[in-house]
Amino acid sequence: MPEHSPSPTPERAIYGFVLYLGAYLGLVVYLVWAYLPDSWLHAVGLTYWPQKYWGCGCAIYCCVLILLVYIPLPGGNLLSTPDLTSSNSFTGERAMLSDLKYCLWFCIKEYITPVLCKINMQSIKVIKQFLHSSVPPLRDMCLSDVSEQLYGSTINPS
Repeated sequence: MPEHSPSPTPERAIYGFVLYLGAYLGLVVYLVWAYLPDSWLHAVGLTYWPQKYWGCGCAIYCCVLILLVYIPLPGGNLLSTPDLTSSNSFTGERAMLSDLKYCLWFCIKEYITPVLCKINMQSIKVIKQFLHSSVPPLRDMCLSDVSEQLYGSTINPS
C-alpha cells in the first residue's frame, strides 16, 4: 500500500500544467483581441470575433458577480450569528448535554448519595467499577463544567 503524500500524482501534475498553460494562452488571446484594432485582426485573417463591448462587459460582469457573492454571504452569516451575550451562542436546540450513563458517572464521580441517584448500593459498586474504567460518553459540555475545568471550583463560602 503506497504512502500518501501531499504532492500530486504524475497524471494530476500534467493536468495542472496543461491548465496553467491554457489559462495563460487564454489571457494572451483575450488581451490581443481586446486591445488590437479590428483592422489588424482582419489583416491577419481573423474576422469572426465578438464585439469589443464584450471584452469590457464580461470583465465587469465577473467583478460585480464576485462582489455580490463575497460580500452578502459573509454578511448574512454575521447577521445570523447570535450576540456573544446570548445563551444561544454556547448552546442550542440540538445540543446533546447528557445522557443516563453520564448522569450516573457524574453521580458517582461527585460522591452524591445513592438516594439521590435512586439506585441501590450494589448497583453503585458495579457501575462505579465500569465507569471508572471507561471513557465518559461524548457530549456537549455544560458551561459550568467548562468553567470548572478551566478555572477550578469557583464556589467561595461567604
